[in-house]
Amino acid sequence: MLCYRYQVCSVFEKEIEKSYLERTLIQIDLMSKDDQGDIPTKAIIDLFSSPTKIKSDEEMFNSLAKYFKQFDAISSFALVRRNLNNTEGLEIESLGGNIPLESIEYKKFPKVPEHYIGVESEMKKEDKVYTISCVLKSANTELWMMVEIASERKKYVLNKLFYKYLENIHIYRMNKEKEQNLTALASTDDVTGLYNQRKLSNDLEKAVRFHEEQEKNFSIMFIDVDHFKSVNDNYGHVIGSKLLQGIGDVLSHVLRASDDIYRYGGDEFVVIMPLVNIQTVL
Repeated sequence: MLCYRYQVCSVFEKEIEKSYLERTLIQIDLMSKDDQGDIPTKAIIDLFSSPTKIKSDEEMFNSLAKYFKQFDAISSFALVRRNLNNTEGLEIESLGGNIPLESIEYKKFPKVPEHYIGVESEMKKEDKVYTISCVLKSANTELWMMVEIASERKKYVLNKLFYKYLENIHIYRMNKEKEQNLTALASTDDVTGLYNQRKLSNDLEKAVRFHEEQEKNFSIMFIDVDHFKSVNDNYGHVIGSKLLQGIGDVLSHVLRASDDIYRYGGDEFVVIMPLVNIQTVL
């Protein structure tokens, strides 16, 4: 857009902030397309100029709240986490917004389709009608956007570019989750679920560097199981694996949350204990 006003050489001689350039490129893209229809251009530019690398549900709420705040057509909004396994006793929890939790019924949420970004449903409560849409789904939770919006302005606010933004966040979060799962698999012992020898090597280097830089104590505990071979020989490897799992459970229960536990191999375990004196270790 600046090039239309100035000579190219004078534009790029000056330092342009990245955020300004991104907003300008988005604006050019929107203005160059005839098929976008009636959309809130400024709000969409602001939305796409904000980060799509949203790592937490709370960051998602802040991003959506900022977007919806610009529209008088929206009376109320909430981002709701629906817990599928219900292990914590919470079926529904609100991450923010001005829709009362008692207005939200767990059983009224529809089944989430395979491709769910942009799929809208309605939830009615007394005289209120909420447009609801799933914005993120994992194995144990679903994240639902709820808005009370004037029907004649729904397509204007909840337009396809808005859902494209949500799709970008979804792709980022899914890729991040896969990356974390692969990292966990690469650093986890498949028998005990503890850290493995590869991770021990990396963490030990970090502990040494931290000790050298900060002059903070740390300790290493080596543990092995007496006569473990006889357990395998007499009872079989399945029982031997269960014994190793049990030892891992005991160590996890007894040691501090800050202590990292590793299966070194066979019947050997290692514990890195940061910021600890030798008396505590003994």
